Amino acid sequence: MTGGEDGLAGFARQDIHIGSSVIALTETNFYYLVLLCFTLAVAVMWTMLRSPLGHTWVAVRENRRRTQFLGVHVEYYVWAAFAIAGFLTAFAGTLNALLFNFTSPQDLHWILSGNFVIMIVLGGMREFFGPLFGVLIFVVAQDYLSSVTGNWMTFIGLIFVLIGAAVSQGVAGHAWPWDKRGMNDRSRASGTDSAAVEAAPSRSTNTGPAARPLLRLDKVSKQFGKLTAVDQLSFAMMPGELHAVIGPNGAGKTTFFNLITGLHPPTAGQVWFLEHNITRRSVIERVHRGIVRTFQITEVCTELSVFQNIRWRQRLESTPRPGFRASSASPLPTGSNS
Repeated sequence: MTGGEDGLAGFARQDIHIGSSVIALTETNFYYLVLLCFTLAVAVMWTMLRSPLGHTWVAVRENRRRTQFLGVHVEYYVWAAFAIAGFLTAFAGTLNALLFNFTSPQDLHWILSGNFVIMIVLGGMREFFGPLFGVLIFVVAQDYLSSVTGNWMTFIGLIFVLIGAAVSQGVAGHAWPWDKRGMNDRSRASGTDSAAVEAAPSRSTNTGPAARPLLRLDKVSKQFGKLTAVDQLSFAMMPGELHAVIGPNGAGKTTFFNLITGLHPPTAGQVWFLEHNITRRSVIERVHRGIVRTFQITEVCTELSVFQNIRWRQRLESTPRPGFRASSASPLPTGSNS
């Protein structure tokens, strides 16, 4: 049915019927149809990337872990981005097939995908119009070099390596030296130093006989292979208390916080919050119940402006989500003690 290695042929562009009008898809009309589709796709992507949805995508790309600890279901946004990108790619492939009235398995070859990657890197993946610059460079270089030498792919690869090494942000990113985000340092700081636990309790505002621990760890252990980072740790924090966790590097302090916030599941023991077992609860669920984490090194989305960072995070907090905001005192759903 698909023609196998010979490709799929035998189809042709059909006229477009709009009411009583009929538009024949001649070469010229088809060109304008593709131009219209391209313009609409660019407008939609431009709008999405400048919306809270687009800002969340940027945050996920720049710092997936930090975004997760803000209570964002990262996987949902990744799936949405993949679905939208897949739709646009499939739509472009359909127009390409209608251009030649033919399609073949070569359109699925890795070389075509590799060419797309080269175009994006050449132009700059962090600039909206960067890929267009990459397409221009690639097509012009390909047409010229292929007319001069049969080894044109070698020179394309050399151009790719040189531009990638000299201009890490691509041609489009280098063409505008100003930085609209106001931050030139794009270094990514990740992680905090390691640690162990030495609790220093301060005065509690609720120490009566009826007081219950806000947070409690019951004989919690965490092993990474044969390495034991936390061993049989029991800890309780009453409402209103402040504690300092101190210790040398490698003692398990960071692992201690990871166990509380859900980044790492414990090897043994249980974690309780508001008298409910949250040992197997995800990071998102814990955030929605009121466990919020900050990091030793400030982590912001450097691809967003200061205003966009603030507006995006304010939008997250104002979006209705189960258990978020003022819900730390509310119980977990029934059956959460499993």
